[in-house]
Amino acid sequence: MSQLVLLAPPESKPTFGKHVRDDARHAHLLGQACRLRGQAYVSDGAIPESDLNDRGEFYLPIDDQSWHILIVGDHSEVVSAVRLTELPLSIRARRGRIPHIRSSLSRSSDHIDRLWEAERFLAFSAVRSGRSRPNFFVASGWASREAQGAEVALAAWALTRRSNCSSALAIASERHDAYRQLMRTGAKPIRPASEGTLYYDPHYGCKVALLGFMVFNEADRLKRIVTRMADGLDSTPVVMRESPLV
Repeated sequence: MSQLVLLAPPESKPTFGKHVRDDARHAHLLGQACRLRGQAYVSDGAIPESDLNDRGEFYLPIDDQSWHILIVGDHSEVVSAVRLTELPLSIRARRGRIPHIRSSLSRSSDHIDRLWEAERFLAFSAVRSGRSRPNFFVASGWASREAQGAEVALAAWALTRRSNCSSALAIASERHDAYRQLMRTGAKPIRPASEGTLYYDPHYGCKVALLGFMVFNEADRLKRIVTRMADGLDSTPVVMRESPLV
């Protein structure tokens, strides 16, 4: 039977979940998630095999500073994963950076307009949430071996509820139905008014969309499910590092 497992970033202090401090388990599960991501992205042509490390993992430095939502299968293997990187809404506090999303959009001819729309979305999030939720998530690194992509998407909504985040940003591609799955959960496209939702991005080699969602603003038919999942995080394993990164 599959199980939801969270990997916590360093120095985080979650107020939910069954905390497990285990460096080896954290490293093992993160490695599996990065390997799953690498296999998926190489197979669909999103990245060349040369982007993988010698263990076959598509690892980025941001992985060590992020939350990871994992679905772990019957044989303790990661079958679905997403990365959530927490950042302050304040553009000054983060010096204007939006990891992963910025690096992708910077390759597009109209990236300035898209980044501006993203910043407008974040500014609105800050006004809406006040000081109670001063941060936001960047959702990335989506990969799924089995038909559980929707579950990790809904778990991202649930984790956002239990965090200090008011909203999340994600780039969703046509591949693996990621775009449609996120739209069905209640995510909204963020784009310049003159453009369509999907656009071709050479970094991904396919059509993608910049999406955003606000906490507690899921699709109406899914609110009860997300509420149940958010409550269920109290009993979800949260694997944390025992020793800080150096």
